[in-house]
Amino acid sequence: MSDAKPDELVKQLKETLARRRFRPMPIVLGVLALSVVILAGLAYFLHTGPRQAPLQVLAFDAVVVEEEAPVARVQIYSVEPESPITSLRRKTVVVQEPRRVNQIDEKPRMVTLKSDDSGQVSIEWPIGKHPVGEFLASYIDVEKQHASVNDRGMIFVWPKDAPIMIVVDETLIGEALDADAGATLTKAAAEGWRIVYVCFDQVGPAEFALHRQWLRRQPKLPRGPVLTPRKLLESPAPADSRREVFAELHQRFTGPKLAIVKTASNARITQDVGLPTAIIGQADNVAGVLNVASWADVPVKLK
Repeated sequence: MSDAKPDELVKQLKETLARRRFRPMPIVLGVLALSVVILAGLAYFLHTGPRQAPLQVLAFDAVVVEEEAPVARVQIYSVEPESPITSLRRKTVVVQEPRRVNQIDEKPRMVTLKSDDSGQVSIEWPIGKHPVGEFLASYIDVEKQHASVNDRGMIFVWPKDAPIMIVVDETLIGEALDADAGATLTKAAAEGWRIVYVCFDQVGPAEFALHRQWLRRQPKLPRGPVLTPRKLLESPAPADSRREVFAELHQRFTGPKLAIVKTASNARITQDVGLPTAIIGQADNVAGVLNVASWADVPVKLK
């Protein structure tokens, strides 16, 4: 039997229990801190909503006759099509002149516009008596103080009776430019033809921008506008949109014209519009269309 006194046993028991007693305060504080973080995150999400897809702009090329007022047109689009976009309406777009080397003391022209329901803006953009002008466009997120990369649009002003050769990009786009295409179009430009490139089969504005960049960078291709339907978010372009592009060019210019295509569907549209047409490498005959085996066979001699 232990010799310890009862009072000492009681004292030891109390000390042991005190050491083992559950202290909830650190856990409670941890839970409170975690709750504050979660509530703050929830409040931020409810305030800002889901992450919006980043927006970019496409500055359209244009071609007009000398009697017309040139127009700069820009389309806003998402570079992440699957991300949520509440609206393209009333977005801020800045259109400006590129700064020239000799414009050190002269401030380039600049305007700020709000987009329409389809995400487009347009404004008359005089280029004086120059046959070619250009403009830069960017999207500005005022709240987040963010700006997109500038895109460059080109404006060509040609005589109304200028010979127009309309080249659909399906005849050109590939891993490398067909040497015969470059040679034939260079010869055509030397003969007096003005070259217009049109793109229809791209999937969305971003892909069209890549097509246009590829065409612009080909040193063996004559310089010319790269056009696409204005309803660029409808892609690939439906037949009505293609017809609109061809018809506008046909009606705008009164001189000789020739459309160069590769598919029977585009050949039928150019025929419907009334454009003389050459189709490259097509086995099936399309009534009224000139069939040629390759670019080397495209007639470029002006009468």
